[in-house]
Amino acid sequence: MEHLKNKWLLLDTNVLIEQFLNYDDSFWKCFEKDLAQLNCKLIITLEIHFELFRRMRSEQDHENFMGFLERVRVGVFALSNPEGWERATKIGQLYALAKWDGIGAIDCILASYLQHYAQNLYLATFNNRDFPVTLFDRHDMLNFEIKNEIKVLSIYSFSNEKFERLMERFRKAKSPKKLNPCLPPPFKSPVYPKSTPEARRL
Repeated sequence: MEHLKNKWLLLDTNVLIEQFLNYDDSFWKCFEKDLAQLNCKLIITLEIHFELFRRMRSEQDHENFMGFLERVRVGVFALSNPEGWERATKIGQLYALAKWDGIGAIDCILASYLQHYAQNLYLATFNNRDFPVTLFDRHDMLNFEIKNEIKVLSIYSFSNEKFERLMERFRKAKSPKKLNPCLPPPFKSPVYPKSTPEARRL
């Protein structure tokens, strides 16, 4: 993990869930030691902060989390300008283009952070499905045994080169000509034989 030396590492929600809500910090103790040796700065975003807080089941969970932030000096980022939301929207459109279904708004926002700070920021996540290598570079895959289950923690960074290739596909893509599913089908007047009373009234 030498590429993390003197860099920033964004912790995904699922990493913190394993630490605080599943009450298993065995993987974290090992991981934290390696990061400290690399002088790697840990950060979360306001969105991750919210995602974790809304899952907390007790005041003790809350106190443990705040103590963790203070102990390891985790920084908190926020998308504070329109450009950040514009990046997240474009990334979401690329997900749609590539038919990466099930990827939520929070993942698009995290990708926006990774793109903006691409030279210094990496992501640690157990959720490998939502960060495809057609848009991101995967640097490490670390196996941890958590509650008798093997989980893969991966380290990602944003690839602007892959982003530009996908954007080129997006610009050239053509929308299929289909009716808007939210609109009813066009109304067609009934056709009656000329000899019927209904036809004469028309």
